This record gives sequence, C-alpha cells and structure tokens, in this order.
Amino acid sequence: MPIPTRAAYESLVYGLMDRYQEIAASTLRLYSTSALTAVVAGELLFHNGLKLRILEILDFKKGRIQNYSYAVYRGTDKIRLY
Repeated sequence: MPIPTRAAYESLVYGLMDRYQEIAASTLRLYSTSALTAVVAGELLFHNGLKLRILEILDFKKGRIQNYSYAVYRGTDKIRLY
C-alpha cells in the first residue's frame, strides 16, 4: 500500500493531536530533504505517560517509507522498538 501524497502525509503528521485525544504533546515534524523525499522525526507524548519516538525516511516518488524506527518509552525505559 503506497503512502499518501506529501500534502496528505504532512496533514496527517500535523493533525495527530487534533484527531487523537490520547496525545498530550507532539514534537513530530516533517523535513524536506529534496523535492520528492522527506524525513519525519520527533516524539509523541501520551497522557498515560508513554512516549513514542519516530523517525521515518519517506520517498514520495516511490510512494513508500524507505526506512523507519519507532521506539516506545515509559519514563526512561525503552519498552518496545520497531
């Protein structure tokens, strides 16, 4: 399944807090690396104390996530890594 367009992905990234009440704060940002590629990086902090660190490398020409890393923390303890 291909990723959405850059505009749609940007809307998703910056609209997460509006769509999901579980998110207390977000530092997630989309950074352009070229006309057709971008990096999404930052953290989502949840009301239950969990933190999700996100790093995605996106290729909009190919319509896919080229690389990713997701880590879930409870306090300073890393409890999941994807």
